[in-house]
Amino acid sequence: MILYPTYVCKGEFTNFREWHSHADPNSIKILDNDKMIVYWPLTISRNSIRISETEFPLRPSIKDSKNFAEKTKSGYKGKISVDFIHQIEAEFLFDKTTSQLGFSVTGKGLHLIDGVPGEDRVKSKFIGLCEKKWF
Repeated sequence: MILYPTYVCKGEFTNFREWHSHADPNSIKILDNDKMIVYWPLTISRNSIRISETEFPLRPSIKDSKNFAEKTKSGYKGKISVDFIHQIEAEFLFDKTTSQLGFSVTGKGLHLIDGVPGEDRVKSKFIGLCEKKWF
């Protein structure tokens, strides 16, 4: 059994989500506007880097220009882009020398509110410091 480095990252998470009506472009409804302190796990394995529930592929055979993680001089960085029901893009930068993790998500997609179609837009950001988890 191989144990991979796992960190616990504590930091501030901000989440802003708004809805734009297709019927009335001037109609904007704020759905979320949160700021909180959270703890997220960060695991670095041979094949990927996992932050909370988001996985960034490290192996060349499964990564591409839209979905990747790579080693940098001071740590790791990565990006994933998903265009299924919603368009979602997530990016991260982990600096091992300072133990700082930055993670951001932007997204948009169709969403009904009270039967009215519109576009849901999300912007989330996490900045925190990480410590290795010891067993």
